Amino acid sequence: MTSEFSCPGCEKVLKTSDDKAGRRAKCPQCGEPITVPAAQEPDLFDDGFEQFDTDLPVPERESFLAGSNSPADIQCPMCGAANPRGTLTCDYCGEMMHHTVHQRWEPNQIKVGEVFSRSWQLYTEHLGLCVAVPFLASLLSMLLLMALFAVLILLFILINGALMINGAPAAFSMGLMILIFIIASTVVLNYFEAGTQVVLLKIALGEETGLNDLFSGGRFLLRMILCGIVFQLVVGFGNMIFFLIGFFLGLLFWPYPYLLIDRNLPGIEAFTGSIDLTKKNLLSMTLVFLAIIGIPLLLGAGLILGGMMLIEFLNVSPLPVILTGGVFAFVVFGFVYTFQMLVRAVAYRCMTRIN
Repeated sequence: MTSEFSCPGCEKVLKTSDDKAGRRAKCPQCGEPITVPAAQEPDLFDDGFEQFDTDLPVPERESFLAGSNSPADIQCPMCGAANPRGTLTCDYCGEMMHHTVHQRWEPNQIKVGEVFSRSWQLYTEHLGLCVAVPFLASLLSMLLLMALFAVLILLFILINGALMINGAPAAFSMGLMILIFIIASTVVLNYFEAGTQVVLLKIALGEETGLNDLFSGGRFLLRMILCGIVFQLVVGFGNMIFFLIGFFLGLLFWPYPYLLIDRNLPGIEAFTGSIDLTKKNLLSMTLVFLAIIGIPLLLGAGLILGGMMLIEFLNVSPLPVILTGGVFAFVVFGFVYTFQMLVRAVAYRCMTRIN
């Protein structure tokens, strides 16, 4: 049986089992010492609660008066079960919980050297995953879109002769196929982009991850698409005015995908949260982005200059130089690109977590 009563200090309704009748405990809300009432007054015994300071409230989970559904619990977004606050995975179904816990945090001011050193450490420790996930995402996206393109071309051929609208069946059907392909491309690319960001963010946060997380971005898909469109429109509009304005707007809003994934925020809150993160770090992030943009430019210029010197001064045949340089560039830029992606995730981690 359950006994229900109110705290005399704050009038909070408390529940506990009948076998606790006569025991003393602090109210989990105000800290007032309470004797659990009973129908018949039993002999009270001292549980030692009097020795604690009664002026301070105690955490609800430290008192048996709190019950199992206290405000200290958080609800699993998958199965609805109550879990202790701070739990990363649901005790009942295993769903990740840290995305739904909106803890208060103050944006940190990052250090450029720390971002790159931490990124390099994580990149070398998880090299296979850092390279394989973006490569697999690109490969699967390309294969799916190629298959879709082939199907649409076949459908175009089949229906072109049957569809007659305003005497222009070819133009109508072609426009319809292009629209379907654009929508499908947006969905596929954003799905694998979200999955890639989940993996890289988990690496940056020091959490367990694997290739299976590449396919876990579906729950963020719609917000990723809508926020991506807004981001491109805002940055594009800034570039139309002046390219530095577009660059500045990109610096302000770039963390929005990580906020969508890490804190499961609505789209508008992801953008406002991005401003809170980046307004203290505009100079640092400018240096970070210039570095990750400048590295491939320097490598590309070095490859071109080296190839020209081999052809011009050593009389090497152009074809082997071009083929070798192409293979080398593909490998090097693959590593540089994946490292750049991890740098962004680590920068977000440094701005939102206390070391």
